[in-house]
Amino acid sequence: MDINNRIRVDNNELFQLIDEKLDKLQQIRYNPKYKELLGDNIMEKLNVWEKNIRNQKDVPLTVVVCGEFKRGKSTLINALLGEDVATTNVTTETITVNRISYGEHSNELVLKNGKRLILTDDELKCENLEGILAELSKTEKVTVLELKRPIEILKDITIIDTPGLGDSIKDFTEEVDFALKQADAVIYTFSMSYPLSMNEQFFIKTAIKPQKYTDLYLVANSCDIAETEEDFEKMKGLISQRIENILPGEEPYMLSALDERCRQLEKKLPNEDLSQMLASNFEKFRDDLNYLLRSKRHMVLPDRMERLMKAMLNDIGADIEIINSGLSASIEDLKNKKIEIENTKTQYGKDYEKILNDINDKLEVHKSNAGSWMMDFVCCMENDVDSLKTFSAADIKKYYSVFCVDALQNAIEKCNDYFAEEVYNELETVSVDIAKSLSMKSETSKTNFAFTLNTHTWTKGDKIQFANNALTSIGANFGLANVLMTFIAGSVRESELKKKTPDLVNAIKEQYPGLKLSILPELSKNYSEISENAKKQLISYFTDKRDELDSNLAKAESIAAQDEEKKQEIKMAVDEISAILRDISEGIA
Repeated sequence: MDINNRIRVDNNELFQLIDEKLDKLQQIRYNPKYKELLGDNIMEKLNVWEKNIRNQKDVPLTVVVCGEFKRGKSTLINALLGEDVATTNVTTETITVNRISYGEHSNELVLKNGKRLILTDDELKCENLEGILAELSKTEKVTVLELKRPIEILKDITIIDTPGLGDSIKDFTEEVDFALKQADAVIYTFSMSYPLSMNEQFFIKTAIKPQKYTDLYLVANSCDIAETEEDFEKMKGLISQRIENILPGEEPYMLSALDERCRQLEKKLPNEDLSQMLASNFEKFRDDLNYLLRSKRHMVLPDRMERLMKAMLNDIGADIEIINSGLSASIEDLKNKKIEIENTKTQYGKDYEKILNDINDKLEVHKSNAGSWMMDFVCCMENDVDSLKTFSAADIKKYYSVFCVDALQNAIEKCNDYFAEEVYNELETVSVDIAKSLSMKSETSKTNFAFTLNTHTWTKGDKIQFANNALTSIGANFGLANVLMTFIAGSVRESELKKKTPDLVNAIKEQYPGLKLSILPELSKNYSEISENAKKQLISYFTDKRDELDSNLAKAESIAAQDEEKKQEIKMAVDEISAILRDISEGIA
């Protein structure tokens, strides 16, 4: 019998204990003497941590929904809540952090310095919200959009809808990172159309996976695009394989938030053929979330408080260590420390140059190899054009143009991912934080190809069939030249291919020389973007590290320069706050 599973925490007693400990820190924080002795930085940190920890008392289980832009996060939230709460169809200019919790129906934009702006439901609509945020941005900083709704499930859960990563023109890195630190559970949403790009995989690995006590749900959204159950299962296998590389044992939830929301609104479903399976999958997802609520109801606050208290101790402890080093440092110690820091900064410069050169070398090698692979790929497509002579003119016009562009787009995306993985691995040798920052800030490369026969749309089934084969083949061995043979014959159904159209086939052939010329510039542009984004993160990382070294030395020198009486006062203050922090540490162990 496992006795531990029967242990429950009295949250009232827990918060009484935490309040007592935080009250001791508050006594220091409000004492001007300690502020003078320890400095504004520590006092401000204590203020932020204390406020944040105390505010957790009435916060239920917090679920953060994140993922790249336009992956259906808001639609998923609305489907879970059974009500259109989160704004959908937003542009990168209108997005913000949405905090959805229980309460009387209200919408408020939270601004800096305690200011708030109440919005009507009509003002939440995309076309209206865009103008409001644009106007506010001239004078105000919007921190979050708080949405309260009297929905039963929100009594036990708070949902944080984060801005889309990657394509967002605004940098929400800090907001998303802070939300993840507070999360009791994370729903990472990606699209079945673009299943877990390398950028998404590294975000999960570097930003989500390290969050202890956090349950993770990986949601493959937009699964209604699969035309048959066979296509559905093939894509699930591919996605599971990618997940296994970063989170062994995890399985994706294969969902369609659109299908579920249409079902709730009694609208036409996006895919009638798979509707029963999609409904069952969403119900399983909902049941698992409800089980999480039941199972973690009594432990969520203790887990969260332990996480936050430990983070506070590490944060404040680092500042105290700097003060102690200044108190004990002699003039000779400081001279040696300054030399050590200069040597470290010099080494940073050498490390930066080495990694920069490694990335540049990899860029040239991969660009050359990928260029060769892509030319083989396009030549294979070109050579196979004659097989279209058995197809009807109508079908060629309907399918081939979009098929061709999508095939090239998918092939280049695989090349991008292959190079991006090399870059991420290179950055991880220095710090996982650089790879994390890159995965949160990198924009998705856009590729442009010109190949026009008409404006008809390629069917969902054809797209997913291409993805099944292309992603598997290219991802496994990068055999780009071997990929096309699987697709051309399958790009339209044989039962539809009746008429021969030699003239149309010739027209297609005439476009291939120009198409070949457009490939390498696009590939080069994408690789350069990946490389430049990595370099930006490297510069930012090493600049911050140098600044931190200089700042810490300046603090230590300032303390070391004090007279002995002042040093004794500082030491007493440090000893007192250290004792309180030790007491807190022992209390949460």
